[in-house]
Amino acid sequence: MKGKASEPPEENVSYGHRNLVGVCPRAEELVNPTPAFPAPGHRHPLFLLTLSLLFTLLACQAKGQTISPQRPRLFMNAERIADIRAKINGTPAQRQQWNTYRAGALKIMKELNLGSAHHAAFLSLFEPEAQFNGRSLAQFACEVAAFHTDLDNPDPRGLLNSVAKVRNGNSNRWYGPNIARIYDWTYSSCTEAQRATLNKWFEMVVSTNKEIVGFSGPSYRVSNNIAIGMLRTNIFAAIASYEPGVTDDRQEWLRDSIDRFRKYAIPCLNNESAVAPLESCAGGSWPEGVEYMPETKYIYWDVMEGVRTGTTDTDLFAEAPRFVLESARYHILSTSPASRKLGALPSHEPFIYRDVQQVGLFYVYDREMMVRLGWHLRRAGDRDNAMLVQWWLNNVQPRYLMTANSNGEQDWFDLLYHEPDAPEQSFAGAPGLSPNLLTPFMLLSRSSWDPKATWVGFQAMIEGGDHMHSDAGQFQIYRGGKWLTREVPGYIGAFAQNSQVHNIPILNFHGGFTSTSRYGGGLEDWARFTRRDPSAYLAECSQNGEYCYAQADLSGVYRFSGYFIAPDVDRGGAMRDFLYIKPDLVVIQDYFRYIPGLSAVSLTQIQALEEPTIEGSKATLSNGDQRLYVTVTEPLDAKIRLAKADGPLRVLGARRIDENSVDLYVDGGHGLPNNGSVTITGARDGWEAINGTWKLALPLPPTKSGYPYLDGVAYNGERFRITSPGAFSSITKPWDTFAQEAFTDRVRQVKVSGAAFPGYRLEIGSGQYLNEERQFVVLQAADAPSGQSAASQPMKVSRQSSESASAAQIGRYVVASPKKNVHMSKLSYSYQNLPQPLEHYVIRLKPEQWYYISDAGGSVTLSLEEQPGPKANVTCLGKVQASQSGVVRFRTGVLQKP
Repeated sequence: MKGKASEPPEENVSYGHRNLVGVCPRAEELVNPTPAFPAPGHRHPLFLLTLSLLFTLLACQAKGQTISPQRPRLFMNAERIADIRAKINGTPAQRQQWNTYRAGALKIMKELNLGSAHHAAFLSLFEPEAQFNGRSLAQFACEVAAFHTDLDNPDPRGLLNSVAKVRNGNSNRWYGPNIARIYDWTYSSCTEAQRATLNKWFEMVVSTNKEIVGFSGPSYRVSNNIAIGMLRTNIFAAIASYEPGVTDDRQEWLRDSIDRFRKYAIPCLNNESAVAPLESCAGGSWPEGVEYMPETKYIYWDVMEGVRTGTTDTDLFAEAPRFVLESARYHILSTSPASRKLGALPSHEPFIYRDVQQVGLFYVYDREMMVRLGWHLRRAGDRDNAMLVQWWLNNVQPRYLMTANSNGEQDWFDLLYHEPDAPEQSFAGAPGLSPNLLTPFMLLSRSSWDPKATWVGFQAMIEGGDHMHSDAGQFQIYRGGKWLTREVPGYIGAFAQNSQVHNIPILNFHGGFTSTSRYGGGLEDWARFTRRDPSAYLAECSQNGEYCYAQADLSGVYRFSGYFIAPDVDRGGAMRDFLYIKPDLVVIQDYFRYIPGLSAVSLTQIQALEEPTIEGSKATLSNGDQRLYVTVTEPLDAKIRLAKADGPLRVLGARRIDENSVDLYVDGGHGLPNNGSVTITGARDGWEAINGTWKLALPLPPTKSGYPYLDGVAYNGERFRITSPGAFSSITKPWDTFAQEAFTDRVRQVKVSGAAFPGYRLEIGSGQYLNEERQFVVLQAADAPSGQSAASQPMKVSRQSSESASAAQIGRYVVASPKKNVHMSKLSYSYQNLPQPLEHYVIRLKPEQWYYISDAGGSVTLSLEEQPGPKANVTCLGKVQASQSGVVRFRTGVLQKP
């Protein structure tokens, strides 16, 4: 969706989450064993156990959609109300929870908006005699809801009091459910006139939504956050406004909406080929990639829970068992071990979803799902697994004090489900839950379940849409309670952030174009990943938990045609290997190849939170008491350059076109408009002619209106042309990068929720124009130096590459990869003997291919054929099969399969 599609348009709205209920599992789902290398989407036994008792509580599929005659219906019933009443007079923590929420709600009610009415309606269920502004809480809520929906006397301040406002979709999908809940909870206190106003609005909004929510075309498929939200409004409107014998048509409304949900959502939620978070329906709002995954999931949960409590015979959770299992598992595994006890901005996300609003949303949504899961487990009597969920809530995403928000969405759900006194149990005591998560394009792994553990994340596929950015190949590392490297979150000025704020390759001075948006190519890339093309992405984690590995073909997002930049990358010409050897070693191999005849600059980027130190081909990244040691072993003449995320825009590189024109590659050039002026200073080493004030022009006209530009601004390419007759005749070089340090008078703004983010980054590469380049980077996480502590000393790194293999020895580990391709018949590399055995990892081999391994006491050879005849000082280690992702692992002198 365009712009900030998930933001409510007229109020300061916080988003809540709807959570988890059980399902009736198919028999085969309870006996699925853990494979040696878990396939993407594999359900671990812990979660099957976690949910099995819960499943027995709930009825299986029903088709009638009979609305309950008893009020309240939506989420609240006699049992729920009794639970909250018990909390109001319960333990000190429970009483504090209630009192904090109540005080915040009363304060917000003074704003006299729809969120105020929502809080008032909720409070009225427990304080029916309480008054606000001279009338009962319920009367106040009815009055405000009717004001905002009055079609006969529309006030300009009303949110949904015209067909045009309803068709907008944003208000419709967010405030429609609020209005339905207010009506349901305060029905007996509403006047006849108010009921008539609200019912007229319900009739109009349902009719309008039915026209829009047909789930046809790219804009309104079932994964679209607005479309599924409008369907939720229809369902809640039907349930809330039903009066037996008076409005029986509501049964038909509900039946129609649930039929749509069954036709479009349920098949996708049960689709074994669509694994969270990539799946098109549960993965987020197309075309916005996974950024809106939490929001769209939240609406699915909301619909399914509202139907379960509001009808007498329908349990949609029973029809989507896989969705429940995968969602619960993903929420536990996808979050870094960051503790949120200090109440700072969320910093636990596996990937900081790329716009300002989402930084907060991801935190809220995940927690609300887990809160509800814990409640249901306790209700089911599954105390052991409920304690695991409670540990997650207390240590990963805690929120100890209830606070009310202006929309009234989030906090009463926490009151419904959160038990602040519930006992917890660390996941460290639950070996059945693997600390690794594999999806069709994402690898997440922890060294342990300790909150101070090392956590790594790697995503192969770019995220799509105008909220999303150039992040194919993005990785992040977290250790000891600190981020060691992560992307820079937030917006840059008025435009989405660009390539230079991620841990990704920069090829020919640009990152990959967004995969499914209107701004660029890459639909090919999206399709390859959704089809699970093995040439696009392979990933595995060893059964013994010692390593995880992923390899990804990123070339699909670097092959955009047009804008003078592509198809500059050859097919298969942007490959990234990511190897995590637990607990603290990461090896990244990048291989870049351009189309024949093209030479370009290739860079590997690593973001830093504090200013790093650089010495030759080594760098050290710091964050408090944590360190990340970076060693580049390829290219042999590698350069590491430091750039600052905030500050004047730097000319990353320049290309002389002719004596009249030069193309500039600007670091963070979003917001530099076509025909705008910019002043450049600092150019040197023969490039002094580009200093001065220039009018910027795009190198070539767009291929069609608005594509790939947005309002005349270069999207993602950061490439501009300066022209003046004869001005550049003194420049003899065809290109330059790294040598000159030219800056513009424009300042780059990187902000997180309004606060500047002082990020830095390393640019790693040869700095030369080449057709082909390979980069081998070793990352070691450790504590800050402290005496001779083993935890603070990085392992020695030595280059062991040969003509056939790229290789590095890192202490007792040797990591190697073929230089040519995975089908080469033979590769060799050297190593340095140590007193202890050496662990060898050879990556990017042909999956499941058999290899013969021989060791010459300092040199290893892998070949497809056994080498003829015995040789002096050579030990044949035997024949070993590469893993499903092309990894051969062995110990020098002792053969050991992966």
